Amino acid sequence: MNKKHIFTITKKEFLSFFNNPTGFLLIIPFILIISILYFQTAFLYGEASLRSIFDLLPFFLLFLAPTIAMRTFAQEQKNKTLELLYSQPVNEAEIVLGKFFGSMAFYLVLLLSTILLPLTTIIYAQPDLGVIISQYLGALFVGGAFLAIGIAAATLTSSQVASFLLGAAISFGFILLGMDFVLMAIPQFLSSFISELAIIPHMNNISRGALDLRDLLYFLTIIGTFLMLSIIKLSYRKTIEDKQAKQRQDIALILIIGIGIVLNILMQNYPLRLDLTTNRLFTLSKGTKQTLQNLPDVININLYNSENVPGQFQANVKTTKDLLKDYESLAKGKIKVNYRNPDTNEDDKKLANEEGIQPVQFNTVANNSFAVQNGYFGLSLQYSDKKEVIPFIQSTENLEYQLTRYIRKMTAKEKTKLAVLTQNQDKESIQLFNNNLETQYQLEDVTELDSTEAKLDTSALLIYGMQNSIGATASANIANYVNNGGDLLFLVENHNINTQYGTVSNFQTGLEDLMDKYGIKINQDLVYDLQMNETITLNGGTLQYMIPYPFWIKSIPADKNFSPTAGINSVSLIWSNSFDLETVEGVTHTKVLTTGQNAGSKTQNYNILPNKLTEETFANDELKPRTVAVAAQKNSSKILAVGDSEFIFDQFTNNDPNNLNFALNIIDWVAGDDNIASISRKSGMNPVFQFSSANMAQIVKWVNILLPSILVTAFAVFYLGKRKSLAQRKYQE
Repeated sequence: MNKKHIFTITKKEFLSFFNNPTGFLLIIPFILIISILYFQTAFLYGEASLRSIFDLLPFFLLFLAPTIAMRTFAQEQKNKTLELLYSQPVNEAEIVLGKFFGSMAFYLVLLLSTILLPLTTIIYAQPDLGVIISQYLGALFVGGAFLAIGIAAATLTSSQVASFLLGAAISFGFILLGMDFVLMAIPQFLSSFISELAIIPHMNNISRGALDLRDLLYFLTIIGTFLMLSIIKLSYRKTIEDKQAKQRQDIALILIIGIGIVLNILMQNYPLRLDLTTNRLFTLSKGTKQTLQNLPDVININLYNSENVPGQFQANVKTTKDLLKDYESLAKGKIKVNYRNPDTNEDDKKLANEEGIQPVQFNTVANNSFAVQNGYFGLSLQYSDKKEVIPFIQSTENLEYQLTRYIRKMTAKEKTKLAVLTQNQDKESIQLFNNNLETQYQLEDVTELDSTEAKLDTSALLIYGMQNSIGATASANIANYVNNGGDLLFLVENHNINTQYGTVSNFQTGLEDLMDKYGIKINQDLVYDLQMNETITLNGGTLQYMIPYPFWIKSIPADKNFSPTAGINSVSLIWSNSFDLETVEGVTHTKVLTTGQNAGSKTQNYNILPNKLTEETFANDELKPRTVAVAAQKNSSKILAVGDSEFIFDQFTNNDPNNLNFALNIIDWVAGDDNIASISRKSGMNPVFQFSSANMAQIVKWVNILLPSILVTAFAVFYLGKRKSLAQRKYQE
């Protein structure tokens, strides 16, 4: 095989897309559609993520890939130029590979034409660069697979229309294999195998930031198989009389398919993956590694999962099994995982019921109607006579966090004590937060700090939900505790909100003097952000409408290297005050959360009702970033203060998982050791845009939509015009 021949054909094929308007007529609509869809979704949800366009890309490729590929051979056969190509000193493999690489080069140009979108995301948000790179890699692989299918279809017919339809149909088949209604229609023992053939789950695995060898093998197998089919078809005129050559090609095809299947099966037990994410979402944390390497005895984990779980949960099953294999490998015999299927084994079903793991109902679509499908997907952990259960694994984002916390809870001789001081009487309002805390800490309510005899004997103190000032004696006891090496997490409330009339009354927390000694000034204000805020729903008679509410801010991490904010993209704070930091000898400060550029604060004569807010409400305020969470360390003492405590309430942690993740992370930083704090809840939540104004957001939007199309159009006019003038040039003797 001659590389020079392949390169020559690749170059000719690539340039053929630009030597006439065809290539430009594919690029311009592609850019426009992708850009419009991106900003429509991004601005609607306020999230800076490319995921929406890459989720739709396989469906775009159903039309794009066959359109690109049908020109490779179907047009050559139609124009009777294929025989001319055969007359050259090249073989069929070089022709197919040249055509494929030329088509891939044009597809790469298509992808690169969207480069403004990730650049905008990087400039105006704080995305995970590894995820963006992996999304483009996933798009490249799925495009390569569909192009290989399209080229194979093009070799089978001289009609471009027939080639297009055949390529689109085969590609659509690979998409359909992952659909629930297909998996439900086939025998249960085949569903897992068929789902592995579906193309979208493999693309999604790569796009989320994990470059798994199994996914690479899958795409290489698909590409190799269809390119080999193309070579066999083109060689038919030769091999019809050369049986040995035909046999060699058939063996090559079988080997490609066979090796791909065998390696994929082997890799199920030995997963190899490269974590491309900045926050190492698919790599075990330091705390997990330390926990597993120091287990006192064996822990048994039972994973219960049905083979016929819907397609959207197949990736979660695969991720869970990979994670458990990592735990087994690192624990060196101290973790034993048992894989159980209650659907086919009565003993497994009985054991699942005894452990409190019940089948859950999945809503699926089958036979043109909604259907209910029962299945198991949960696990249990047992150490000695202690047991913990996750009845249903809804998401794998925080599965490492849950598993390691349960393991530490079962193997610890005693829990870390966490004292809690609050005036919030509604414990049900923070049930989710408390349930998570209780897996690692022994919570102790503190109610008698007003006595001079009171002492705090605990690893850390959590204060939240205060409705009036802390008394002088209690404040002195808290100050003594901190000054003697105690740690404090203070979720500040220094104002009472009247939601009926929209009035705000401020009060002193009682801890101002203590905070001043650590260089933290608690401001008597209410922070707002005109750009980065939450959207609320209001009732307007029979209608409901959604409006942005500036006093519910979306704060962002001020320091990505600060462990509690690792993996946190934004935290929603409800009526928060701000902080100022002043230098104090021996105290190390860290800004934890900050607002966007378009933020201000109110101190007096204002109303917080949404329908009372106008442009004049904020017209005379100075807009700049405000600090809404800070940390201070002095010797062995830690203080972390947040300007709001309502963000830990169920109402807000359910709506924004980042809130719960951040709350638990800061608890661990204050109360736990470094190993505990490193076991962060790994969230795939998307970052938020940080535009300086609404006008800037619109400018960025239209620049992204129009500029690439204008540049491509200008280049097309120049390039095609130049080619036309060269073709018409008359040479004189």
